Amino acid sequence: FMVDISLPSLDPMSGHNVYDDVGAAEFCIEFAQRINENRKSCGRIKDGGGVSIVVRDDNLIQRVERFVGKTSTGSGGSDGSSSSSSKEEDEEKEFYDDFADFSGGSSFQLEDAASVDDGNGDDETVQVLPDNVRLVSILGSNEIEAGKDMINDVVRSVATNAKPTTNDDVIVILAPISQQELVGVRWLVSKYGESKTIIIFNNKLHPLPNELMFAETCYSVFPLIARSSSSSPSPDDESRQQQSKNPKIVLLRRFPRDWEIHIDTNEGSGFELAGSVPAVDVGMRGPSMEW
Repeated sequence: FMVDISLPSLDPMSGHNVYDDVGAAEFCIEFAQRINENRKSCGRIKDGGGVSIVVRDDNLIQRVERFVGKTSTGSGGSDGSSSSSSKEEDEEKEFYDDFADFSGGSSFQLEDAASVDDGNGDDETVQVLPDNVRLVSILGSNEIEAGKDMINDVVRSVATNAKPTTNDDVIVILAPISQQELVGVRWLVSKYGESKTIIIFNNKLHPLPNELMFAETCYSVFPLIARSSSSSPSPDDESRQQQSKNPKIVLLRRFPRDWEIHIDTNEGSGFELAGSVPAVDVGMRGPSMEW
């Protein structure tokens, strides 16, 4: 399955200055927690199972665990990554509330999550993630460069670092984009695609590998703003006022419902359903921009 949330801070294509990898991983943690909370109502996954969240490398895991521990204990002070994540989450919270029962990354509370200082300068490792949720990585602590040995090196790394436990029946893969992640994703899907539920969050692999050709987009949020094709690059005051009234548009999919277009016409009524199309009519990736 695919989950696509096309917000700049969650999209690795936005660049390092905009993409918040810690915030994106935190979103996946809450997503995994929601999966576990609703297992009894889903016949596809077993009650009491677990979720492995697969990220690029161990560096991201360490930064996420640091930030999650500080967030859940209300600690002050943080590094640049956590500060950026908190800022982006504040901006996004209202958007999530408009379209789904998500409260944003930092609002969920994790019990017993802390980094405990014993007074000797060493940190005691304690639980910083919800029960039955694990963070694993494709590359581990390895620096694997592109080259003739890359495929074998990545396969060895992902088999060592990202192998799910027997209890983990769901695998969530966070925003794969690089050639190394492509190899890791293909290995995971080939090995576990039949026995476990695999969900790829904000996939950016291009071209799409054969293993994902039949993956269905089960949840998608794609925000747009409609503008007149006659708008000039440097509008005058009157044009600016007119552009401020350009409607906001969101293309939305919530499985098993149809693909839907919601429009906010800036009249204070919020987003309204303007049209829909069955998923079977537009394919698993959703409707085209022409539609």
